[in-house]
Amino acid sequence: MIRIQPALTAFLLTIQWTFASPTVATKGFGVRAGGLGNNFTAVADDFSAMYWNPAGFGFTPIRELYFSAGGYHHSNEAVLQGTTTRDKQQNFRISGAGFVRSIPTTQGGLSFAFGYFNSYLFDDIANQSGSNVYIGDDSTIPYATPVYIDSLTRISSGHLDNWAVSGGIQIAQGLAVGATLSFLSGKQNTDLRDLTRNDVYTDWASVSEKSFYGFGSTIGFLYKTSRFFAAGLRLDLPLIAKVFEDYEELDRLYPEYSISASYEEQLSSTLSGTWGASFSLPAILVAADAHFRSPTANTGLLTSNEELAYWKLGAGIGFELPIKAISSRLRAGYAFNETDLQPVVIVDFPPYGSILDDYGKHMFAAGFSHLISNSINFEAGYQYSFRQLQSGEPDFRHTTDEFHQFHKVNFGISVRY
Repeated sequence: MIRIQPALTAFLLTIQWTFASPTVATKGFGVRAGGLGNNFTAVADDFSAMYWNPAGFGFTPIRELYFSAGGYHHSNEAVLQGTTTRDKQQNFRISGAGFVRSIPTTQGGLSFAFGYFNSYLFDDIANQSGSNVYIGDDSTIPYATPVYIDSLTRISSGHLDNWAVSGGIQIAQGLAVGATLSFLSGKQNTDLRDLTRNDVYTDWASVSEKSFYGFGSTIGFLYKTSRFFAAGLRLDLPLIAKVFEDYEELDRLYPEYSISASYEEQLSSTLSGTWGASFSLPAILVAADAHFRSPTANTGLLTSNEELAYWKLGAGIGFELPIKAISSRLRAGYAFNETDLQPVVIVDFPPYGSILDDYGKHMFAAGFSHLISNSINFEAGYQYSFRQLQSGEPDFRHTTDEFHQFHKVNFGISVRY
């Protein structure tokens, strides 16, 4: 058995990291929006408009108190050379709370909102076991060295909180603009453990805690030609934020080489946005969105994510059916997005491993709402998503197939007065 020297231990860890991208965040909030498959840019008529399209407040002459929460379950199945490894994680969080207040005007509409919401979830899990073969050109490691991975595990958790103020105003007949300014704060905790044996032996672990602070801004436009049709545009401007990381690395074979450190980085991001359209027919509401994220030439830590060099696109459609006899609404939706690292995710390791084939993320959604009284509305929704990918590393012969599944249940209550 080869006992790898300390200088090579971390190297072997990174080149063995052949599964999963770094943490993939989940964006958005709002129970009704979620039930429509997050196709809400041209609807945006409740508190969650501060995320989806603040221009919607220009057509929302209401006073509303809002609260929502939900649970999230993520499972992953990884297959390496016939060996299947399964893992899962789950959580429950408050997703949004705040109020909307309209202001009387002589012409058009004007409303503002203040509140809290989770815009990003950093929950991710990946675990693999199985055999691989080293075929790299490192002179200290013999060519075709067999590697058996007992356990290679990464667990990430956390979220990004937005404390936001938002408003929208009609500036012409049928046209509104709006903006949201958010103070951002949040944490991302990542635990990593590698246990490898046979001709290569490592026993290594690390713990990372990142804290985010900064500001984010969104601008929106909404055009309504009539009560039946609307078109909207949301632009998420690059974030102005910093990340602080406390990092600890433990080498169980060579404890004297264990380290701890702290880092501070300026957080960069890209421009992203959504085009949307909605049709409000007497018997059904149809809403569709198309998403984009622009490429970037960032310097710093984010350059280790090669995916940021490419455009990322997505689209979806949602339906809502009113049932007037029982004061309720049923809704369903679908969305497809090219898998992306969101702009607030810092890459933990150099890009030795890479995703060879990523088939994107599919989401199916459903939900309902019920008007309890003239002013109290209850909503619930469910989202099922899945993502399939194949990842690998040029220095290793075999690749890993992963299948991720996500279940999300939300509920909310709003009071209009």
